[in-house]
Formats: sequence, C-alpha cells, structure tokens
Amino acid sequence: MSNQDQVRLDSKTGKPFKTEELAEKFIKEHNLNEDVWGISPLDGGFAVVTHRELLKRAKEEKKVAENLAAQNASKKKTKYFIVTPSPKGHANDLDKVPIGLEGKIVYASRGEKVILSENEMEILDHATFTDWKESKDRSQAVVSGGQIMRFPYTIGEESTKEAYDKQLAFGNQETLREVARQASER
Repeated sequence: MSNQDQVRLDSKTGKPFKTEELAEKFIKEHNLNEDVWGISPLDGGFAVVTHRELLKRAKEEKKVAENLAAQNASKKKTKYFIVTPSPKGHANDLDKVPIGLEGKIVYASRGEKVILSENEMEILDHATFTDWKESKDRSQAVVSGGQIMRFPYTIGEESTKEAYDKQLAFGNQETLREVARQASER
C-alpha cells in the first residue's frame, strides 16, 4: 500500500483540508469506513489518513518528543563552585592549571581561589597519572600504586554563573594584556 493510498488531501487544491470539518465531510461524502480512516493534522491543515498512518505518525511524534526530552535533560543547569587548586608540589608542576573544555582553555592559578563549573572540575578529576612502585615481593619489577591527581584542588562554597562569567571576562582581559606586553618586548 503506497503513501497515496494512506493519505487523502483536498482534491481541488492538492493540499490538506483547511478545517477538520471539511476533512470529516470528505470522509462522509466518499463513504470511507471510519474504522479504517481518520483525521490528522498536516502542514497547517488536516488530512484524511488510514489508522495505520495515524499510528505511524504518533510513533514518530513520540520519538521526536523523547529526543527533545533527552536533549533537555542533558542541558541540566550547570553548577559553579569556588575552588582552590593546590600549590605546586614539584618544580616541574605548571604555575597555572590548564583546563580544556569544548575547545576553550581556562587557566587557574595554583593556590588562589577561582570559580569553576562542575564540568571543569570533572576534567581535573580525570587528569590523573599512575604511580608506579617497586614490587615488595620482587615477583614483578613494578606495580601500580594507584592513580594520582595531576591537579588536586579543594572545593569551597557554591557560586553563580554571573560570578563565573565576570571572572572569565577579567581573565581574558589579563591574558590579552600579557600577550600585548610580550609582543611589545620582541
């Protein structure tokens, strides 16, 4: 059965019926079995369609609604916190902690309070390395001593997006000034 057999439009215009009443009139005038045919919104009007087509459209609409719900759930409101990256532990540690998220890099100064999003904090949580130690029983040369955070931090109180954006704008200005200063020294 083709789609044309399942969908009937206004034969005068070739478009959906302007009102639901006109679609109902079409069903009665053409003696269409109401157990097989029904009315469905289509392109700003109404079409006469088979119930199979109605069920198919309802299934498609449900899928679209589920996708929208999933997208909205993934866009949950982000929380922000005041955190303090730990001071340098080794001479090789970076003075500023780089945090890359969605193509942007934020630098957090060690030992200073900074506002980070929970997503940026998660990046720090996953920035680890394996601590290797000698095996005590000498059955292996080295064994894993566990995962160590590259950029440990302490969490303070919760903050706001507005405070985060203000801090980010200030940091961007500082970076631009530093770049301009370094360029003028060349």
